[in-house]
Amino acid sequence: MDRRELFTDARDISSDTEDGQLPENEYIAQLTAKGEKNLADHDRVTAFEGEVEVTRLFKYGEDFFIGDIVQIANEYGNEGSAYISELIISRSKDEQSIYPTFKTISEKEGTS
Repeated sequence: MDRRELFTDARDISSDTEDGQLPENEYIAQLTAKGEKNLADHDRVTAFEGEVEVTRLFKYGEDFFIGDIVQIANEYGNEGSAYISELIISRSKDEQSIYPTFKTISEKEGTS
């Protein structure tokens, strides 16, 4: 279920040249390069939201900020590094709630 497919329009690449036919390995290499570039342009990004317990260990503005890279885990045992891309802060006279949005760090940024 983790499989993803992406269509790449490679009609601009042809095995026919002015000098005749490209060798098959060179033609395949050009098609592969085009496909890999298309994949690189469509990085998978996972985002999810949660609520931070603000009355315990970590406080926004002191311990973490927007843009910080944090270690996250959910109730299903999934965990990893992500950065905080935005925060929604809700205050009432009795309490404050913070809802961060986390985005995973892409391979281009050096981590998975």
